[in-house]
Amino acid sequence: MDWGLNGEYPGPGRDTSFTNYEDGAVEVVALDQDNLAQYDTQQRTLRADPVAAFKQITDIDLRDAFGADRISNVAYYAFAGGVRPPFIAVSDMVQGVGPFVIYGGLAIVMFRRFYRTNIAEPLGELAVAAERIGSQDLDFEIEPVRGRELARLGATLDAMRAELLRAQRHLWHSSESRRQLNAAFAHDLRTPITVLRGTAELARMRVDAGKQVTSEQVERLQAQVARLESYANAMSGVCKLEDRAVNRAPLALREAEDELRRHAREVVAARAPELAVEVRSVEGMDGVSATAAALLLDMSLVEEVLDNLLSNACGHARARVVVELGVGDNGDSRRLIVRVRDDGDGFSPEALHRACDAFYSENKSAEHFGLGLNVSSVLAELHGGDIELANGPCGGACVTATFECGCKAPGENLPA
Repeated sequence: MDWGLNGEYPGPGRDTSFTNYEDGAVEVVALDQDNLAQYDTQQRTLRADPVAAFKQITDIDLRDAFGADRISNVAYYAFAGGVRPPFIAVSDMVQGVGPFVIYGGLAIVMFRRFYRTNIAEPLGELAVAAERIGSQDLDFEIEPVRGRELARLGATLDAMRAELLRAQRHLWHSSESRRQLNAAFAHDLRTPITVLRGTAELARMRVDAGKQVTSEQVERLQAQVARLESYANAMSGVCKLEDRAVNRAPLALREAEDELRRHAREVVAARAPELAVEVRSVEGMDGVSATAAALLLDMSLVEEVLDNLLSNACGHARARVVVELGVGDNGDSRRLIVRVRDDGDGFSPEALHRACDAFYSENKSAEHFGLGLNVSSVLAELHGGDIELANGPCGGACVTATFECGCKAPGENLPA
């Protein structure tokens, strides 16, 4: 293809489909490869010699300056027909495909880096945590991971782990308490079983010798059987205390006081008639007001706790048992206070810490099995209160039971 400044090419090979722009001195001519030399010769003869004109004006010969083979007033492009060389085709393909390969490779590398950093690693950490949870290894914390969604998933998984850990610890404590309870039960059964075995062997020896069993031996057998039966019933009651329902009912404060006063006197008279009993309303910090609102109490539960406290006091008192009743302040609610004192030896330092444990007793040969204070503690907690153990200022034991008994009336002021 020739871009000429002037002239015509009338010879063969002219493609008449191209336009000749004479005014602009631009001519576009299509040539065949065979006519290229003829076209070049003709174009050189038809056109003015700019080199001679330049020499005439400037007295500079461009042929001498640049070389005769470097001077031409004709510029053209010739496309050779036939098959292009393979390396050119490969070069063109590389130029066309290369950017896609390069940018595609970079995209893959960046995606792999992103996946490894923001997806694979967090998912790996969560997978390890899930495996530990599945194997019941819950004593750890799931650290925050990358990514908003994965972080939320990790937080949810950690909350589930914490809840499972809490439930597992609660179950473990329950199982441990039950195991200790069963161990104490089995341990304390040894004494009555040993007595039964010895008495039965003596009775058999008398029978083998042709003698009759004495009434004393029969009474001893009956006493031990009764003791075992009582112990079994006590054990059954302890196992079911945690599920006991609290049935509260409104009761006038003065009526509740009178009922507890009467019940305390009856229990002490039945347990230890030789002891003096005093029931009084505590004034000052725990005063009872006759005009106060009704109490919400499960009286059967309160009386059961009072029975246990009085039974414990009757077993240790020398001459006197004192019962104090009162109502105190417990924040927005009220609490019934039942305190039992005796004039015995009081609690030992160990008993002050362990007397509420199931089957704890400083004297294993005693009639009771160390269940009274444990039962009282459980029942008081069911009623929203607790049990406190102390020794009196003048000696003797002092056990205080409290029971949550409803909200205070507007304007009601109670001692703390």
